[in-house]
Amino acid sequence: MDIRRRHLLLAGGVLGGGLLVHERGLRFPRLGFEPSPLDTYRNYLDAELRLRDLIFISHEQRGKIALRAFSPNASVRLTPRDDELHLSVNNVLPGATLVVGGDAGKVTEQIAGISRQITIRGGARQKFELQWHRPASTPLKFAVIGDTGGGAELTWCLQRAHALGAEFLLHLGDFNYGPGEYDEAVTKFHQAAMPVYVAIGNHDFNDHGLVYPAFRQHIGPLNNSFSIAGTRFINLDTAASFLPAYAGNRGQLIKQLKRAGNPGPNQLVFSHMPFIDVRGDDKDHVVSRTAERSWLSDSLRKIGVQHWLCGHVHRSKETRMDHFTQWTAGEGLGYEDLRNKTPTAQMLIGLTSETGGLEFSWAPLEMPWHMHTSPTHAAKLKRDGLSQWYQELIPTPSK
Repeated sequence: MDIRRRHLLLAGGVLGGGLLVHERGLRFPRLGFEPSPLDTYRNYLDAELRLRDLIFISHEQRGKIALRAFSPNASVRLTPRDDELHLSVNNVLPGATLVVGGDAGKVTEQIAGISRQITIRGGARQKFELQWHRPASTPLKFAVIGDTGGGAELTWCLQRAHALGAEFLLHLGDFNYGPGEYDEAVTKFHQAAMPVYVAIGNHDFNDHGLVYPAFRQHIGPLNNSFSIAGTRFINLDTAASFLPAYAGNRGQLIKQLKRAGNPGPNQLVFSHMPFIDVRGDDKDHVVSRTAERSWLSDSLRKIGVQHWLCGHVHRSKETRMDHFTQWTAGEGLGYEDLRNKTPTAQMLIGLTSETGGLEFSWAPLEMPWHMHTSPTHAAKLKRDGLSQWYQELIPTPSK
C-alpha cells in the first residue's frame, strides 16, 4: 500500500470517527460511546409489535410477551399471528383506562396493581392498538425522591409515596449502592403500588464498569419525555458527562423539544445531578463541565423549563436559579435522620391544579429507624462519631 493511500485511509478513519463522536457522543468516566436509541419494533413468529413509551422485557415462550411502560402515555400497535396472544404490561397507572383500536370484543384485560394482563383471542392477522388513558381533567399528585439504594430504604420510599397519595414516583437515580441492589431495585419497581419513572444515576451507570445496559433492559431509556395533566416531564441523563455536550440521545431529545415548542403551562426536568450543590461549593457533585453546564442551562431556558428536580447530594432543598428552580430531593437513604438523631428527611410532592398550575411542597419521609440499613451508612457513621449510637439503635441491621 503506497503512502498516499495510507494517508487517505487514515484521514477517512479520523473523519468517520469524528462524525460518530459528533452524532452519538462519548460518555465519561468509563469512556465509551453513547448507546443507540432503544428498539421500538419486534417481529416475532407470534406477533408483530410497534411500541411507544414501552420497552420489551421478555418473550420467553410463544404467545406470551412482557412489556414495561416508562411513561403514562404508553401504547402498542400489534398484529397477532396466532389465534391467542397474551401481553403482560407493567408500570401502568392503576386508574388508567384501556382504549382499544380494532375489534375490542377480542381483547380482554385483567388489572393487578400496576400490571395489566391482556389477552387477544381470535385476532390472528388483524391490527390492534392498545392505549392507556388517564382522566385529563383530574389534578395530578406525584412524589419525587432519589438516592435510595435498592434495599429497605427503597421499599419505604415506595410505600411512603403511595401513602401520600401519589399517582406515580419520579426516582432521581442511584438505586444501586451495593451487590445485588440493581436486581433488587428492579423487582421492587416492577412490584410497586404505583408506577415509577426513573432517571439514571451515576451508581446505576457505573459500578466497577458500565452497568447501564441493565437499566435500558429492565427500566427504560436514559432520556425521554411525556406530557400529562398540563405538565411536560423531561427525563435527562446526567449520570456521566457527554462529549460534546449536545451529542447523543439527550441532545437529540432536546432538539426535538425545541422544535416542538412549549406544550403547556408547566415543564420540569427530572435528572440525577444538580446544578448547585446545596451542601456548599463542591464542584465534584454537580453538572461540572463548563460547556455542558452552559449548553444545558441555555437549552432549558429555550424550552421553557421552570423546575429542575435532582438528587445525588443526599439533601432536600429548594434553590432559585436564573431561569428555573432547582429542587434537590436526594434523601432517599434517610441518613440525615441518623446524623441529627431525629427524623428530618423529606420527600418532594408535586401537585397540579384544575387551573393548570403546578406547586411543590415537602412531606416528611418518616422512615422507621429499623429501615435505615444501607451499607453506605457505615463510613458516614464512623466519620460523624455515630457508630456506637447506631449499633445500639439497630443492633442487627437487615434488609
